[in-house]
Amino acid sequence: MRLNRFEWDNVNSDHINYHNIQSYEVEEVILFDKAIYDKARDHRFIAWGITENGRYLMIVLKYKGQGLVRVITAREMTEREKHNYKRRK
Repeated sequence: MRLNRFEWDNVNSDHINYHNIQSYEVEEVILFDKAIYDKARDHRFIAWGITENGRYLMIVLKYKGQGLVRVITAREMTEREKHNYKRRK
């Protein structure tokens, strides 16, 4: 599955901004970092990755088909999540 398009609107953009995450940071992780993906429910995935500025992000995505994803939420990883991410990378 190749992810290369994003569905952004005020709802999901405002939601990640609440967590002090910018949309370009999410796109960096998905497009340029070799993110680690875990399946979740309802055609959702959790992406774990690092931005160019070294922020460790956890991103919940809903796959909509043909490379299009909708970002549900994004936030910085907890220390435990960072530890687990580094072990898996």
